[in-house]
Amino acid sequence: MATNRIVEVKVAQLHPERVERYEQLHRDIPEVKERHMRETGIVSLRIFREGLTLFMIVE
Repeated sequence: MATNRIVEVKVAQLHPERVERYEQLHRDIPEVKERHMRETGIVSLRIFREGLTLFMIVE
């Protein structure tokens, strides 16, 4: 049986003065946040950064 998955791609610009804070917040994701994402149906969340451009792929 096939499952219907929704894949979303989001693009955002990071403010230069916020790069260090962004990296700090995304270094270690707390278990409670990861569990919440799974409970809401997210099976995969990937973030890529090219300079100040962020790409997020959510399934």
